[in-house]
Amino acid sequence: TWAPDGRHVYTIDNHGLIRRITREGRVVQGVDVGEGTQTLAISPDGRFIASGPEGAAVLLDATSLTPLQDFDTAGSVYSVGFDPSTG
Repeated sequence: TWAPDGRHVYTIDNHGLIRRITREGRVVQGVDVGEGTQTLAISPDGRFIASGPEGAAVLLDATSLTPLQDFDTAGSVYSVGFDPSTG
């Protein structure tokens, strides 16, 4: 998923590793959010990343990939997103 500014793309693999990659293909950072992660979304303003490992959802800072908040869920998370009107 491309960041709104078009400078970075965020990827996630089957093991829960989120990577921030430059448009030139250089991996800038990575963070493991946990097995079973199947989804990734970027906030409209590019400040946050949401993802959903097994049994939780996590909010991360998009620049540092630092986890900011975890949300327990009753099961698997198949989709995350942001309201487009939130900036």
